[in-house]
Amino acid sequence: MERALKMMIAGGGTGGHLFPGIAIGEAFLRLAPGGSEILFVGTPRGIEARVLPERNLPHEFLEVGQLKGLGLMRKLATLFSLPLSLFKAMGIIRRFSPDVVIGVGGYVSGPVVLAARLLGKKTAIQEQNSVPGLTNKILGRVVHTVFTAFEAAREAFPARKVVFSGNPVREEIMKLAGERPALPAKPAVVVLGGSQGARAINEVMPEVYRTLAEKHAGLVWTHQSGAAEFEQTAARYEGAPGTPRVEAFLSDMGKVYAGASLVVGRAGASTLAELCAIGRGSVLIPFPFATDNHQEVNARELEGLGAARVVIQKEMSADGLSALLDELLGAPGKLEDMAARAREHGRPRAAEDIAGACIAMVSER
Repeated sequence: MERALKMMIAGGGTGGHLFPGIAIGEAFLRLAPGGSEILFVGTPRGIEARVLPERNLPHEFLEVGQLKGLGLMRKLATLFSLPLSLFKAMGIIRRFSPDVVIGVGGYVSGPVVLAARLLGKKTAIQEQNSVPGLTNKILGRVVHTVFTAFEAAREAFPARKVVFSGNPVREEIMKLAGERPALPAKPAVVVLGGSQGARAINEVMPEVYRTLAEKHAGLVWTHQSGAAEFEQTAARYEGAPGTPRVEAFLSDMGKVYAGASLVVGRAGASTLAELCAIGRGSVLIPFPFATDNHQEVNARELEGLGAARVVIQKEMSADGLSALLDELLGAPGKLEDMAARAREHGRPRAAEDIAGACIAMVSER
């Protein structure tokens, strides 16, 4: 196939939807013939409103309301606005004239992917979680292909449409995964509080560090707190032994993962995909208010593979976490085994696989 192609990527709202979409789009441009184009469609309220302009990625915004977690009147207003959103989505599709449209989650993907299907375009969705969201459950019935990241998600979609792809990861992670970085010689823990900060994790982990630093000589400790929680978290480490590193954000995540023996954090789909791509064991504390409790389901799948341990937030304590981390850090062979099992589940080339399948889908016309 020599002619240039066009891909439209619909979705956003959160980084968990947007960044896999960006990875797919970038992979599409690498694999498709020269002159090919991508266009992102998001909402003006999601994270995409900041990230897409910052990265100079072509985009358009579409107003779409949400249905879950709202009162009856707001839900009715959203339902009545859907025909208008669908009409506007058709306008965007007609102007850009994509060869393939992929939805990556978030409410905006619904009208865009549905409009594309009505206009006869090749369509697909990518489901990042083990429990599919409402929008993708609906779209899975009408699109041509469903790309899933967890085996547990298969049962939510028609079997003939499902392709197990894994979750796309950023390019730096994909490149590092190919190097298969070894675990560091010294025990090293990375704590991920999330970009928005996870207060429960930020409150308990400084106390865990104080306990472990007395037992594990040379312990390397990196704690990413999120901007909102940075000052309070840093203060909790004051006077602690050693040199724990506390940062609001960690920019070079590839190097951060490579330098870790063990990672402690939430169980968002993108984080788990990166841990598996690099090959690192983890202690996962699922966000208890995630939609359909999908973070715990994500985490349990990794736990079942032997790649992670799961701690439920309401059962979490400094003493319990200290004992668990002490056990793991004191057993290098166990950490090696967890890392290997994570790597076995990793799909570092997921973005390329999805983009390649979309290109092949176009050629099937």
